[in-house]
Amino acid sequence: MSRLANRRIFSGALIFILLIAGIILSAQPTPARSDDGPVGRLIESDDPLVQQSGSWTKQAAAGASGGNYLYSGKSVDDTLTLEFVGPRIEIVYVQNPALGALAIEVDGTVLRTVMTDGTSPQFGSRAIVDYLENGPHTLKVYPQEGTIIGVDAFYIPAPPPVEPTPTETTPVASTPIPRGVNTDKLDETVIAAAQSEGQIRVIVQLRAPSIGFGRVPFNTRLNAEMQNEVLASAGKFELRHKYSHLPAFAGYADFATLIQMQADPLVASIVIDEPSTMHTDVSVPAIQADIARNTYGLRGRGVTIAVLDSGIDTNHPDLSDDIIAQHCETQGTCPPSNTTTGISAEDANGHGTNVSGVITANGVVAPIGFAPDVKIVAVRVLSNTGSGFVSDWVEGLNWVIANQATLNVDVINMSLGTFALYTSTAACDLAQPTVEDATTALATAGVTIFASSGNQGSANSLSSPACNTGVVSVGATYDSDLGREPDNPPHLTYNAMFGGSWPACFDATTNTTTITCFTNSNAELDLLAPGSQIISAGMGGGTSTYRGTSQASPTVAAVAALMIEANPTLAVHPDWIQSILYSTGVDVTDSKNGFTFRRINALAAIQYVLPDEGWGPPSNDAFANATVVSSPPYRWSQEVFQATTTGTDPSGATLCNVATRSDTVWYQYTPLSAGLVSVSTEGSTYDTVIGVYTGTEGALTQIACSDDVDALHAIRTSALNFSATGGTTYRIMIAKYGAAATGTSVLRLSVSNTPVGDTIAVFNNSANYAGLVDTLQTSPPPVNYATYPTGGPQTGGQWVMGDWNGDGQKTPGLYAPNGVFYYTNNIGYEAANPWAGFWIGLFNRPLVVGKFSGATNDCVGAVDSGNFPPYGTAFALYFTCNYAGNPNPPLTFQWLSVVLPDQAWYSGIHQFVAGDFNNDGLDSIAVRRGVAIAFTNIVPGTGHAEFNLAQYIGAPSSVNYGLLVAGDWDSNNIDSFGLVYNNGDFYRRNDLDWNSGAYIYQYIGLPTGIIHSAASWRQR
Repeated sequence: MSRLANRRIFSGALIFILLIAGIILSAQPTPARSDDGPVGRLIESDDPLVQQSGSWTKQAAAGASGGNYLYSGKSVDDTLTLEFVGPRIEIVYVQNPALGALAIEVDGTVLRTVMTDGTSPQFGSRAIVDYLENGPHTLKVYPQEGTIIGVDAFYIPAPPPVEPTPTETTPVASTPIPRGVNTDKLDETVIAAAQSEGQIRVIVQLRAPSIGFGRVPFNTRLNAEMQNEVLASAGKFELRHKYSHLPAFAGYADFATLIQMQADPLVASIVIDEPSTMHTDVSVPAIQADIARNTYGLRGRGVTIAVLDSGIDTNHPDLSDDIIAQHCETQGTCPPSNTTTGISAEDANGHGTNVSGVITANGVVAPIGFAPDVKIVAVRVLSNTGSGFVSDWVEGLNWVIANQATLNVDVINMSLGTFALYTSTAACDLAQPTVEDATTALATAGVTIFASSGNQGSANSLSSPACNTGVVSVGATYDSDLGREPDNPPHLTYNAMFGGSWPACFDATTNTTTITCFTNSNAELDLLAPGSQIISAGMGGGTSTYRGTSQASPTVAAVAALMIEANPTLAVHPDWIQSILYSTGVDVTDSKNGFTFRRINALAAIQYVLPDEGWGPPSNDAFANATVVSSPPYRWSQEVFQATTTGTDPSGATLCNVATRSDTVWYQYTPLSAGLVSVSTEGSTYDTVIGVYTGTEGALTQIACSDDVDALHAIRTSALNFSATGGTTYRIMIAKYGAAATGTSVLRLSVSNTPVGDTIAVFNNSANYAGLVDTLQTSPPPVNYATYPTGGPQTGGQWVMGDWNGDGQKTPGLYAPNGVFYYTNNIGYEAANPWAGFWIGLFNRPLVVGKFSGATNDCVGAVDSGNFPPYGTAFALYFTCNYAGNPNPPLTFQWLSVVLPDQAWYSGIHQFVAGDFNNDGLDSIAVRRGVAIAFTNIVPGTGHAEFNLAQYIGAPSSVNYGLLVAGDWDSNNIDSFGLVYNNGDFYRRNDLDWNSGAYIYQYIGLPTGIIHSAASWRQR
């Protein structure tokens, strides 16, 4: 708590195809399963409980859950029927290119159809229906007209466990507490639990690692030493989590070990690792977010939200393009192999998918989210059943802290919490000190954290983390007038509907200012937002309906993202965001306790923070009143409606040959030192033009200009880079293309010293097609692809990207099988696309491109090789940087030696790339073989390259060997590695560590149909 703070006539030939497909499928490796084991029931498709009608054939397959599956025949009566009880059913089906559409019918109504014609044979796919009444149902599955399906099994989760109502714990009478025990460190509740249960789960809080006097940055090295020292003398402690950026660790301990640890002076406290669970239910117009979004063009651009929950459906058409990073910490349910930690946050429950959809759904299947362009960091901390422990989500927060330099998280949402409730922030922090440490550290770093207050209907308590320092707690209202809630007999109370710790309450009348009776509240509850009933993204690419404070919290998180986009100065001020949301909200009184809270109003909050929203020209309308740009990175938004132009404002030849411009506003920037400056208007609501100048009004010299970023895709905002001189004042004019605006026009300006990072280009060598992807978001929409025929002079060979003429733009190059290197300085197909070429002279050798000299253009070379038993293959690089019309340029030589030799048991083909791995402005060579990469910082042409650096790249995909690429993915001026696979998967790392395992996944798809070559590139 902040104190400002998801029938069919066909020929026998298809049956034969399916038989062959079944043989192929049976040879596939058994995939990892995420069944919930004893808490649910897996029913095979051939189980006697499943009634078969029509024509079904059993096919043996090692990959199927029970070693076989059923596939339908040509009968019009092909149906599988199952009687079950509960609110959720999962159909485990087979995917194969020869299969068709599976229809799912429950109680006589077809609820959905699923296409099962996957690109490759596979098992384990699930279609989930999770919005049924908690009672008896009849399920029927059958193929749609003219198709055939394969059904593996059915899964029925167990009902949620009954959650205990929080009560005061009385110590169990057992062995006396030894004398000298510090009960401030180890209270009676923990001692009693250990005495009665033996080994219990605990979190051990240490003293903060610091050196000297005053406030110093968190010392991770000293923290690790302290953890190791305490653990070394901790008896039978079984470690579960050791937090790298928090002074704590978690695991299992018995009574004797607890007594021993509490005596250690480095230990501050020991608390029970409390179990936790998810907080689970026309909300956009209810708070006028649709007006705010449409009027001001706000979509959450440039804002990142970390969602700690049950994960996310990574293939959901509404969500996949927004996921920029994933991580998992659970009790042995992390996909794909049921590990305790992992790099995939794939959802197996549905709750996290719904929560993420509330924030950022694109409106393809589910209703559009509040901030559809927000980037999501998905952190899975709950199991398949939506349960977990405090220590898991503390590790999730610790991971965000440890990776914040690359993640740049602005907001965190936690729609989860403890069963235990706390009456105050002080009591909450005392009971959960490690949570307090994590949330305080993040809030101090400028991250705004929202958490759901919980659904037990308490009138005086909240759950953790909502009640902790640094967290904004959120309760739920209804999203509209729904009448009595709940209103479906016999479920006339929330407890009757959901069971567990939901209260036996109902609301006789409901509207947007009715706080739900299940909302936990007390005097310290911060905000309210719609949370019942919320339809959003559901598992399997569909929709789901939830109700609860879980849905209210992401609503507020998404509105905060819109506020940050509208006014980026808020990004590091969680207290400002909370205060504005409160002051612009609507009064709502909770009848349980008489307290009055504020339900947020998105439109009012955004109008409050949007600069220059008033009438009249903006303050920086004139050259003389230019807004001063503070130290980059600088982001600003303003309304430019009623801005004027003067005769001295540049146009025509001094503004990208734009003849008609209007609504000009001015900025000025004086860098302290020389360097690259990037200016962008991405996200603006109108067609912008940028001009950068030096000089005085009426006597300006143009330095750079930009009209459209990408006219090919009709992207009419602008962006440019220019080299600045320290101490020189640069005047930046932003104009509207064409006539003056007659309504709201919002400018979003960013000024940075760091250009946009590298992205990926892929090529179809046989068809001479290029696919340039200008974003690192997964499943990019079509607007982010430039796919075109290159007009290349030959087919086959290796395609690369490079800056051949020193203009800063990377364009395609082709190393043909005959030893000629062809290149063009254009991007995009032109009928007279000029290609030039020169002779390298080596046939079918690996090509590398890089800045190997002080020249402004990239160099290009081929790697020759020879066999030297028993060591393996030795390599040498022959390259040139001179493209000045010489068809046979002299080549510079560098000896690379035997790299990743056979003698050391490395296997697989060698792949070569070049990159700047030490930020010296020059590129050097890296070699991949199998799971290892060896690289050097010795620049080609300077002698023997000693490959003294290495990284374990691993095999993040089993599709095939993959293509090695190198690029500056995170704009830190240091290249790192990635692997592109021919199914459209791209895994990259932002570090050069030996084995950090910190992969970032992107699905780039198959823009060219087939991927033969891949390279990094950067749009100018």
